[in-house]
Amino acid sequence: MEHHPQIEYYSQERHTSATTNDSILTRFWWTESLRGIVSLAFGALYFALYNFRFAIVYLLGAYLVLDGCIDLYRAIANKRVPHHHLHIYLGGIVSIGIGVLCFLIPAVTLIGLGILFALRIIERGFQVCGEARRSQRSHVGLRWLYGILLMLIGLVLLWPPVLVAFGRLLILFIGVYALCDGCYMLGRGLRLRHTASRGALATPAQQAARLDIPADLPPTTRRALIFVRRSGASGLGHVGWAFEWRNGWFNVGAVENRSGRTFSKAEATDFWTAHTTDPVATMQSVGGQYGEYKVLYVTQPHPKAAWRTVVWVSQRPYAVLRRNCVDATYDVLRTYGITNLPDPATEYAPNDWYDSLATPSYAIATYPLIPLHLHKASRRPLATREIVLTIPARIIGTIPTWRERGLRGLTEITLAWDKMLDDVKSSVTSVGKVVARC
Repeated sequence: MEHHPQIEYYSQERHTSATTNDSILTRFWWTESLRGIVSLAFGALYFALYNFRFAIVYLLGAYLVLDGCIDLYRAIANKRVPHHHLHIYLGGIVSIGIGVLCFLIPAVTLIGLGILFALRIIERGFQVCGEARRSQRSHVGLRWLYGILLMLIGLVLLWPPVLVAFGRLLILFIGVYALCDGCYMLGRGLRLRHTASRGALATPAQQAARLDIPADLPPTTRRALIFVRRSGASGLGHVGWAFEWRNGWFNVGAVENRSGRTFSKAEATDFWTAHTTDPVATMQSVGGQYGEYKVLYVTQPHPKAAWRTVVWVSQRPYAVLRRNCVDATYDVLRTYGITNLPDPATEYAPNDWYDSLATPSYAIATYPLIPLHLHKASRRPLATREIVLTIPARIIGTIPTWRERGLRGLTEITLAWDKMLDDVKSSVTSVGKVVARC
């Protein structure tokens, strides 16, 4: 097969400013404001009603019991889950056991949570020390010091008197975080209400370099795209995926759930997927009015494995939690080879999940095309540039390994705590920078 790279650049006629994106953000300012008000109300109730705090523990127990029951049901009833994976059964049993303890002995549950997070701090300390051992950068001694400090803090928190106090602080921290997060979201919503246009993100010449595969990356590198429709779900957003095959084509798709139902059967999720040489145009024509996208580079892509995950996603029912558009996009692109995607448990709103990706966002109105590198077997023009696919039910996809594991409920709780701590750390850092400038 001959190698005939073909590169396409943006047409000037569709070049506009980013005012469309800004108007969408401003239009749904009330969504962020409402989330902030709800969070503030939750924080106020949390401190005003003492029994409300125990209700959180009971809610946690119900969540873990339900999660464990679902794991056991899937392991027993679903023949696609290997029955020799005992950890799935054990994970379900452990989740149910911890959930029951939340109802019977809530105080012990708080101590258990304290132990869990102390162990997480110790684990993070080991990770930092491992990074310091492999690092060749300067100031590596500070990394070692930070890692050792984390491990010492974790060990101190495991001391029984400190552990009891730490468990109580965790409960208080939930209320404080709810109030702070509510203020942040309410302020963000009010700022969006008066957002002014940011202007064009970049010129067409600049984007060609940024959206193409960088020359300093390995030749195996391919691209993955994440699209967002910020107006979806009444302003919470909606996302879809695209990944590049080795021949330069793209697979694109999404779980649209246009009905807006909380739960939908697999055949009613509005799932779609297509192979295309113009992923942006296909997302617009088949999926709907997406507004932005981000480009990620994968040096060791696994497109065939990602396609098997797409097949699996097509056969899953829709659920507003754990099986929504973010989960589908996450599963496909993580299988493809993106290892640093944020877990959906850390950002439930699609807009927030999309914004948490640390890479530039491109407005489709400004950047309607991306450079292509087609490996053509023939010099003749392509007969088609878009193939919308129908996946028969008889074709069986492959479930991602991280979806097979038990204890998903505990994992989500831990990730939520990690996010809360990161948010507090970011807030303190931001305040520190403001004070330093003053």
